[in-house]
Amino acid sequence: MKKKRKLKKSIKIAIAFVVLLIIAVYTRGSGTENTDAIPVENPTKYTEEFQKRAKEDNRYNEVIQNIESYPEDVIKLLYSNGETLDFVLSRDNFKKPSFLINIGEECGDGKIPRLQQWDPKWGWYEYGDNVLAINGCGPTALSMVVSGLTGDKDITPIKIAKYSDKHGFHEAAGTNWNLMVEGAKKYGVKGLAIDNTKSSFESALKNGNPIICSVGPGYFTREGHFIVIAGMKDGQLVIHDPNNIARSEKLWNYNDIKSQIKAAWAYSLE
Repeated sequence: MKKKRKLKKSIKIAIAFVVLLIIAVYTRGSGTENTDAIPVENPTKYTEEFQKRAKEDNRYNEVIQNIESYPEDVIKLLYSNGETLDFVLSRDNFKKPSFLINIGEECGDGKIPRLQQWDPKWGWYEYGDNVLAINGCGPTALSMVVSGLTGDKDITPIKIAKYSDKHGFHEAAGTNWNLMVEGAKKYGVKGLAIDNTKSSFESALKNGNPIICSVGPGYFTREGHFIVIAGMKDGQLVIHDPNNIARSEKLWNYNDIKSQIKAAWAYSLE
């Protein structure tokens, strides 16, 4: 009996050791902060702005004190969007292995969750040559649509980003448009390119088909960006912008954004 007890105890210890080893490997090598990024070289411009904001939120003082240790892209992100402060301050927090993370939002039956690419749960995970918070709008947009249609909370921006990296959909200029179809197919969702017309958009949305748009300079970006049109309300578009909460909380007229749309895809279960 004693030998059996010792054997069981040894097995439990071995299992615990393996679990801890897996966590350590994933934490160190599967999406931590991009430590190779160039730190801020001339922080004066950003520091002056953050000092102003610190009068309303003293957490900015922590950023100011450590500003030269942050990748410059992250400081630029905070400078342009104060909503990202929690993300920036989460840099040194423990990073869960990606397989332990889910979107943490209600989804399924057509309910499209509203996700941010800079959510502390995944914003520091690597994507391409940077982190999801900086260039992960594509994977985040696709994560919203896929989880919203399938109800699978495990289809996170991290999972989409890994698929995109593995299959070469991430490029220097951002995420290749082909991910919007091929990446969706991987998870049992059909993506179909649609015309950039009001009637096409309204038809898709009325049929319960969310839309992802690639947009150019305008209301949502200075360069390129992906947004999700989750539905309609009072004749206007409900847009989930993966990089901005404030823009996601207002309704949009199609005619106001039409000229900024470069491509669009409507989605349904296969």
